[in-house]
Amino acid sequence: SQSGVTIADVDGDGTLDVIVGTSIGIIWGMNGKTGEFLDQYPIVVQGPVRTAITPLRTQFSDNHVLVFTSSTGVLHVIDGPNTCLIDLGDTSQSVVLADDVLGTGEIQLVVSTTSGSVLLVSTPFLAQPFSTWRSESRAFGTQITDTIGVRFILARDGLQEVTGSVMVIEYEVVDQSQQQGPYRVRVGHGRMILAQRTHTVPGRYTVSIESPDTQKRVTMGIEMENRHRQLFSDTMGV
Repeated sequence: SQSGVTIADVDGDGTLDVIVGTSIGIIWGMNGKTGEFLDQYPIVVQGPVRTAITPLRTQFSDNHVLVFTSSTGVLHVIDGPNTCLIDLGDTSQSVVLADDVLGTGEIQLVVSTTSGSVLLVSTPFLAQPFSTWRSESRAFGTQITDTIGVRFILARDGLQEVTGSVMVIEYEVVDQSQQQGPYRVRVGHGRMILAQRTHTVPGRYTVSIESPDTQKRVTMGIEMENRHRQLFSDTMGV
């Protein structure tokens, strides 16, 4: 295998699974707890799989949708027993990224090709901080889940415009686990930390930050660290 390993709950049973793509065009799926092969696996796809498989959570099911390209230039979207194939007309050797690029509230898939083109593929998947995949590799220690995390409010409606001397940012701490708090939250951009807060319970909060003297466009980031030192994050354009 040249694609590496993807960890995701692909069958919706609440247990993380291990997904591996191979150079002979076979996708293997194993239960991360027992090591047993998952139902409907292995899956034979059109061509070798040499890129990492992108897992996405959607509003349609509890399992992860798997997105990847094969060496033959076919984009695969696998949702349990259902598979959607899209002929890109070109080959791709990079990971498929997923985000609300157009600001429509839905996920678009970003695919770069070996000929230098960047393709944008629309989907019906609702855009949420926990359902995006914005880079090939995640930042160190960053966790991706839909049951615990942090997100900006209104961060998915495109670029946020702020006027005045004070910028009020609203965010939400999400945690459906039984062991909660404390949550250490940092808000800033780049390496600059503009505000830090500690919360004992999940919920919606606001933080006021002094606006810069000159007009500028930045990417605001928020990080939340839970009691286990797990790190969760979200971003928005301002």
